[in-house]
Amino acid sequence: MQAISTEEILHNEESLRILGKLVKEMCMYDQVTYQHQLNVAKLSELIGKQMGLNQTRLETLWLSSLIHDIGKLDIPLNILMKPSVLNDQEYTYMKRHVDFGYFHLGKLHLHKKIIDIATQHHEREDGSGYPQGLTSNEIYLEAKILAVADVFEAMMANRPYRAPTPVKKVIEHLQIEKGKLFDEQVVNTLIALLDSEHRPEILNFNHPMPPHTHFFGKYFDREQ
Repeated sequence: MQAISTEEILHNEESLRILGKLVKEMCMYDQVTYQHQLNVAKLSELIGKQMGLNQTRLETLWLSSLIHDIGKLDIPLNILMKPSVLNDQEYTYMKRHVDFGYFHLGKLHLHKKIIDIATQHHEREDGSGYPQGLTSNEIYLEAKILAVADVFEAMMANRPYRAPTPVKKVIEHLQIEKGKLFDEQVVNTLIALLDSEHRPEILNFNHPMPPHTHFFGKYFDREQ
C-alpha cells in the first residue's frame, strides 16, 4: 500500500477516521498523555509558524506532534501513572514507547516523514537521545521543534510524581542545554514567543483541538 501523505490525511475522511480512532484510544487509556499531545501539537505549530515553515510543513508538524506519544498505549498504566520517580527498569521500558509508536504508525501506512518526526522527539543535538542516537544533521527540523515543545510542556505540567516546574526554571533549563540537547534556533524562538503576546496562549495549557479542516472536529473530539 502506498504511504499516505499529510495532505491526503487532512483531506481524506477515511484517513482521518483511522487516526481519530487512535487518538481517541489514547484519550480513553490515559487522559494525561492525550492532553499532553494536544498541548505539544499546539505549541509546536506556534514555534514552526514563527520560524517560517510553510503550511504543508506546519500541518505535518502538527499531525506528527499530535501522535508523537501514541506508543504509550502499550505502556502499563502502573508505569505511566506511577506517583514516584521511575526506577531504572521502568524507565528503560518507558523509553520503548517510541518503538511501540513506530509500530502503530507504521500499520497506518503513513508517509515516512510523519513517522520519523513523531519518533525523533527524544533524539538530541549531541547524539545522546534515543532510540537511534541521531545527531543534529540527522534530525528533521520539525522533530527538533517537537522535542523542545515536548520538554517544555512536560516540565510545565503537573505530574503524579512532581509538581509543575516554574516557567523561569524551564527556560533556564532550555537555555543551558541549547546547542547541546536542543536546537538553538528553536529554543530562541520559543523564548521570543514567551516574551510576546503569545505568552498567555502558551502558558494556558489544556488547549482544545485546533480545527485545521472541518473534519477534525468530527474525528478528534474527545466527547465522541
